[in-house]
Amino acid sequence: MGNSSAEIQYLTDSGRLFVQAERQSFDLGCPSYQENLTSAVNCYEHAVKVWYRTSKIDLTPSSCHQSLVLLVRLRLKLVKLLLLLVAARSLHQC
Repeated sequence: MGNSSAEIQYLTDSGRLFVQAERQSFDLGCPSYQENLTSAVNCYEHAVKVWYRTSKIDLTPSSCHQSLVLLVRLRLKLVKLLLLLVAARSLHQC
């Protein structure tokens, strides 16, 4: 196994950085093929998979609480990502 909670944290941080890179590219007026947004979604998706894979094995109360906290944080980041995706698509269409 490894340190799954750290892996999940690094994956969500990476997703956030990909979103920031997309936003910076847009602010600079660079053309976007949305690679950064695709990579961000992939990072978040992989974080959910890691959490799901490890949650089946370790179901102690502390890990359940920790997993719940990570899921809530991940959900908030996914909502923000979806809002950024909608905003980016509407701005690129103008």
